[in-house]
Amino acid sequence: MRCDVIAQGIIEAANEVHCALPIVVRMDGSNVEDGKKLLLESGLNVQIGDNLGDGAQKIVGMLATA
Repeated sequence: MRCDVIAQGIIEAANEVHCALPIVVRMDGSNVEDGKKLLLESGLNVQIGDNLGDGAQKIVGMLATA
């Protein structure tokens, strides 16, 4: 998958519904660095996991501090 396209879709959807919730994304595919950059610069409350385990740990960490 083209991660830059997926990232842009996430950004557009989150903005359309005015999402204020934290988002955890695991990205793997082509243009992964471009996708990560788009998400990190989007202004959304987003964390990026390198794999499913890392993404799950980020979610657990967010729940522990909530």
